[in-house]
Amino acid sequence: EVPAGSGKNSVFASGLWIGGMDPGGSLHTACQTYKQTGNDFVAGPKVNMAVTANMNKVWKISQSVIDNFVANFSTVGFTIPQEILDWPGNYGNAVFAPFFDMNNNGVYEPSSGDYPSIKGDQAIYFVFNDNTSHTESNGLPMDIEVHGMAYAFNSPNFPELNNTIFVEQRIKNNSAISYDSTYISLWNDFDIGNSIDDFIGTDVLKNMLFAYNSDSLD
Repeated sequence: EVPAGSGKNSVFASGLWIGGMDPGGSLHTACQTYKQTGNDFVAGPKVNMAVTANMNKVWKISQSVIDNFVANFSTVGFTIPQEILDWPGNYGNAVFAPFFDMNNNGVYEPSSGDYPSIKGDQAIYFVFNDNTSHTESNGLPMDIEVHGMAYAFNSPNFPELNNTIFVEQRIKNNSAISYDSTYISLWNDFDIGNSIDDFIGTDVLKNMLFAYNSDSLD
């Protein structure tokens, strides 16, 4: 939304698309659009539904909160911010969301000085998987788990950076299948104002996709 509070958005919806062939030649896909017909993804890691329901959220934190924690953690009477306490550093015995491990024991313990490790000046962490019936694409599940971080910088002196949101997605193959000819893409619905008069184009040398208005009626 630019400017903030204006109600003007350049992207209406966006999502991960992925597909690959199993050794038997069958196509597996996980693709999501508007959820008009169903879902290919569900929130959280690949676990039982009760735990998945608790993971149907995002975790938002600012670097300034982390810096304040680092600077004042050892101060008597310091209260650990809720964002740091709630950070999903572990699930079971595995590292889940990235964090600085003060004593290198692999366990997220804010009370021992551990804190989230993020990119940018503010970040949102999220996770989802395709361990569900694929009612959107009707494709065979891939059994993948996606860990994502959306982040941005507070850089008023660099407007190109100040107005950019970065999204990193790490894809884990939980299946026993080694997929061949795998393609990963970002499905994106641009809406530059009016949704029915937009064009898209590419700048191959810059590895960039862009959208623009096709007429002045917007």
